Amino acid sequence: MQIATPPPAAIIFDLGEVVFSWSSSTTPKLPKPILRSIMKSATWATYERGQITRQHCFELVARQLSVSVEDVSLSFAQVRQTLNVNPGVLSFLQDMKKQQKQKNKNKTKIYAMSNIGREDFADIAQSMDWTLFQHVFTSAEAGARKPDSASYEYVLKEIGLQGKGMGDVVFIDDKEVNVRAAEEVGIKGLVFGDETVDILRSMVEGRGDVDDVDEENKEGWWNQSESESHLFQTTRGREIRSQ
Repeated sequence: MQIATPPPAAIIFDLGEVVFSWSSSTTPKLPKPILRSIMKSATWATYERGQITRQHCFELVARQLSVSVEDVSLSFAQVRQTLNVNPGVLSFLQDMKKQQKQKNKNKTKIYAMSNIGREDFADIAQSMDWTLFQHVFTSAEAGARKPDSASYEYVLKEIGLQGKGMGDVVFIDDKEVNVRAAEEVGIKGLVFGDETVDILRSMVEGRGDVDDVDEENKEGWWNQSESESHLFQTTRGREIRSQ
């Protein structure tokens, strides 16, 4: 017999490659490996934490890579233009918003958190109905990036769920390292995959829980190879891997 489980108090979505995706068919001005190296750089991390402006970031990385600032700026603008919303996730978010307006329906609140700079977030403002979320927390706002534990603790404090039991908050991200870091601070996590939306629907309807997910399938959603990883250090001092 299926035992009903309480729905989570909050679900937190990552944005990139969960709510949104970028087309791989675009050909930006600068080669994609260069753009990826920029986004993995310490300079980019500083920008995403809100400590420098995007223009300053572009100037620094252009100097480091011996390319023009104009080409860096143009390339990222070209990538942003290919932004698409995941239709399955969008449908779930719209259904949850409708439920919020109905009496006697579950009141799971929906949030988002993302490693993104202020200017980049402003640029995608027209790409999504942000009223589908109670709030979108950016790394620039928090002053910390995933997988740093400070980023999750900031969000938990802001939504009033800091120190709650495991299962009150569920977090979805496309990177396992970010999910594991969330679990370190007491958040249940799902690595985003084809079945994630169905699992979330079951959870908010009291028909399932993250722990019900078959571990083999859960791990199968993560296809990041070890060679694509590098180390991050959380503020709790535990070493974890990230791409």
